[in-house]
Amino acid sequence: AGEHPTGQRRYLWVDAFGVLNFVSLAERAEGPAARQQFLDAAARLIDTVHTTLGTPRSEALPMRAAEGGSFQGLRIGKLHARKTSDPGMELDGMYWHYLDKWIFALARYAWAASDTSAVRRGLRLVKQVHPHFLARGPNGEPVGLYWKMNVDLTTIPGRERAGPNGDS
Repeated sequence: AGEHPTGQRRYLWVDAFGVLNFVSLAERAEGPAARQQFLDAAARLIDTVHTTLGTPRSEALPMRAAEGGSFQGLRIGKLHARKTSDPGMELDGMYWHYLDKWIFALARYAWAASDTSAVRRGLRLVKQVHPHFLARGPNGEPVGLYWKMNVDLTTIPGRERAGPNGDS
């Protein structure tokens, strides 16, 4: 998984399943203390992911700025990266299906923990990235979703039109 200046190595897809597993364990825990222990672990993982994958891995690989000094979206966390990612699956970027799995994990955690801040975090993420992933036709009509974007939410050269590639 991709490194970060903090030394953390995260991978969004795996961490989404980690949150879902902690929530499932919390739902099956015996007693409120055990339940809370699993929900606290999920909350720490959520914070770690947003701190690590929600910030650029270096100044050479910038992400799109958001209000308040933060950044838009969450990187995949691939080990290798370039400013302009590849149209395949080797280099870091943002994948729609990873982000959508993460948003689902945030929603499950929010429900289990009665944590409205997790709902707001998920909504903010959708509002930040969805307009960039939404492919539009010549008249501005939605025609599909890009499955991968650069970490700065720009279209990857060669992927300007939504559709399958050789990796699909």
